[in-house]
Amino acid sequence: SNSLIKDRNVIIPYFDQDGLIDRVLLRQGDPEKVKELPHLSNLKEVNCLLQPQKQHAKDYFLNVQEENKNGIIVMAETALDTLSFREIDKNIDYIAPSGVNHLNGVLQHIGEHKDRYQDNTFVLAFDDDKAGREANMKVKEVLDGLSISSTSFSYGKNKTRHPFKSEAKYSDPNDFLQKNRILFEQFWTATKMQVKDKVAKKEVERER
Repeated sequence: SNSLIKDRNVIIPYFDQDGLIDRVLLRQGDPEKVKELPHLSNLKEVNCLLQPQKQHAKDYFLNVQEENKNGIIVMAETALDTLSFREIDKNIDYIAPSGVNHLNGVLQHIGEHKDRYQDNTFVLAFDDDKAGREANMKVKEVLDGLSISSTSFSYGKNKTRHPFKSEAKYSDPNDFLQKNRILFEQFWTATKMQVKDKVAKKEVERER
């Protein structure tokens, strides 16, 4: 209904293998407005199917280079969030569902191609809210079950576990990028260093 789609200023199209739009994702890009308007806070995103006759409309973005066999892959709630990392690191590959409530498709894809992702490390950067933390936990459990490495992107609120003392107050990667790009870049650099250390330890264990 119109009441569900109004006040959403971000429109993200999802294409199928033929280049046709399967669905569009509608969101509000301003976190402050989301807090103010109940219909936005109660339903973060709206998915509109444009090919409802299809049995399996693709509900995730996939941008992973074939040569990336053991590097980082970012996963966040939407393509807008993953592209925030691409804005500061042009070499980043990513996978993004069409919202926090649409994880099954992307998890099925990873499960069906688990050998391809076996040596990659997923950086999970879901929104720093209840739904995002639950999604983060769900994805981590699946990846652990497939023996695929993962780590969570830190928004800096737990000072004792993060290398930077400053405390970030941002709800998602795009919000972080828009409000404090420099700190976002620093946190991303720290995350990559953590992944590098984790991979090095894994290699040592393999050689034992």
